[in-house]
Amino acid sequence: MEVCKGRIVVMGGSFNPPTLAHLQLLEQAVEASGARLGIFVPVSDAYLTRKMRRSGGRQLRLSEMQRYRMLCAMCADYPQLTVSPVEFGTVRAQTRETMAQLADQYPQDEIFFLIGADKLGMVAGWFEHPERIPPFCLLVVCRDGIDAKAFIASDPRTSAYTDRFLILNIGEGMETVSSTRVRACMEEGTPLDDLVHPSVARMLEGMEDAFFEEITRFKDEYAFLALSFPSPVEYEGVVYPSAEAALYAARCAEESDRARFLRGTNPAATAAKCTPRADWAEIHRDVLEEIVRAKFEQHPGLAAQLLATGDARLIAGGMKDLLFGVDLYTCRGENLLGRVLMAIREEMKA
Repeated sequence: MEVCKGRIVVMGGSFNPPTLAHLQLLEQAVEASGARLGIFVPVSDAYLTRKMRRSGGRQLRLSEMQRYRMLCAMCADYPQLTVSPVEFGTVRAQTRETMAQLADQYPQDEIFFLIGADKLGMVAGWFEHPERIPPFCLLVVCRDGIDAKAFIASDPRTSAYTDRFLILNIGEGMETVSSTRVRACMEEGTPLDDLVHPSVARMLEGMEDAFFEEITRFKDEYAFLALSFPSPVEYEGVVYPSAEAALYAARCAEESDRARFLRGTNPAATAAKCTPRADWAEIHRDVLEEIVRAKFEQHPGLAAQLLATGDARLIAGGMKDLLFGVDLYTCRGENLLGRVLMAIREEMKA
């Protein structure tokens, strides 16, 4: 096919890590569509983190820069392929917004977004209302026996926009190659030769120990990790109903206010009525660590449960206080409680 100088194909994805299937698919899409350029667009750390957490189990989450460098190394031998970090740093990347930014960068080109035929049901919703119709075209890769042309023509949402779709029969022979399989092989220590580009394989060397498990909700079987867990804690000679109550009491500037936390009421609501210590910002981490350590020293059963979490990353997810916890959607937060718990766990192991 004669090369169309004004056509670009965009392929988005996690690329955790990038595989030969990714490379082959974009390379073939560029060639078959007559495009002059193919662009890999890796997702942001926040998006990848949410996706991997949903999958559960042991995880490997390559950072934005690691995935970017791997994709660049993979594209080094293919001048018609490149990588764009346009989604890096975003919390929730939208395809429309990403494509709009790329359209601004390549104003003279016709841009196609690469999708599998299995995603047609999802993208058909983009055509339900005139204001939602994407300002870009869709390059559909047929797979799994789906008749993409028949679907587009028969669906009332897309039938009037057949000119916005380009259908290709490519990508055969790499169905068993996926990032999931690469990660599994890395954990098993089996060769990656037929799965990733040689340069990517070299970059993945030594990363077999980078897999981890994560506990992100201090609820149910992990409720004992929460500050609010009902386990009496003696701190500075006073027994409080929970570590949370002890922490808020220590935060009070007035000695007389600390007695308010001896009852089993809502410590956070009580703390809102108390004046905090002027030096709280300087000492809060040390105080938190002292109280959490006291909790586990005074309750051997809870200490055994903490040790049973092994090497899992402890993330205080869902907390409103982003100093002590993490917003699991944006991935923002200091996770001070989680870090203190992991530090105390390491002390206990020693």
